[in-house]
Amino acid sequence: MSVATASLNDTLPSSIPKLDATGLNWAVFSLRFEDAVQAKGFWGHFSGTTPCPTATIESAPTADELAAIEKWEKARDYACDEVVLLVLVRFLSKKHSTREP
Repeated sequence: MSVATASLNDTLPSSIPKLDATGLNWAVFSLRFEDAVQAKGFWGHFSGTTPCPTATIESAPTADELAAIEKWEKARDYACDEVVLLVLVRFLSKKHSTREP
């Protein structure tokens, strides 16, 4: 999946469990999270296999190099936003579901 086709409305699937504070379900969480992020085409931003492009001449990047860097940074930001949203939504839904009436 290319960065251009990713939608900001995408969310990670419900198959990714809330990470237990004790870490007891880390193995399941980790595998499902990786699968979901890979399916969205952003795993390289987490694993480091998709490093940020660099300019051939650092002091004089070309327009194409600047565009590639900007595209990578947007994808990184999107991937990080997904993690924050996932954690926040799971935390709030758990907190809300445990409230006493």
